[in-house]
Amino acid sequence: KYWVEYMQIARDIMDKAGKKDMEIWITEIGTSYHRGRSTEQQMAINHVRTFAQVWAGAADKCLYHEYQSYGTSLTDQEHYFGIVDGCDTPQAYAAKQPYLAVANFNAMTEDCEFVDKIERDNVYVFRFKKADGSHMIMMYADRDVKNISLDLGAMSGTWYDINGNAKDLVSQSGK
Repeated sequence: KYWVEYMQIARDIMDKAGKKDMEIWITEIGTSYHRGRSTEQQMAINHVRTFAQVWAGAADKCLYHEYQSYGTSLTDQEHYFGIVDGCDTPQAYAAKQPYLAVANFNAMTEDCEFVDKIERDNVYVFRFKKADGSHMIMMYADRDVKNISLDLGAMSGTWYDINGNAKDLVSQSGK
């Protein structure tokens, strides 16, 4: 979350300087899974959360640090940022979980307009409106949150996990 606050500080400075139309680009997002710093699952979560924050206005563009992992050095963390396997591996160019998770996020938010964002008690909800008028939310909670409930004003919906697997949900009394 801290980088979102820095982007807002940068935006405020640029606005004061009369540069309201200048874009903010994040040019190197990523998480290395070198020596247990992270797992591919955590990389996927970090990437999707970052793209959701960017979509919500934290920045105008967002680019990966490394598209492809390269090298096999056990001492160089730079070899472990890629979202696809490197050409020097048995599964050359195979998509890793971060690639699949971001592809799913992109498919879910295609033709969507960002509506608003709710942050409360380590729960983050991003609301989108699809071109057909239906609604979509992306939600995540920090690790210390056990249960959450939302009044979405609907009797049912479909929940998708980070990989795009669907599950039907039914509300209790429309809440």
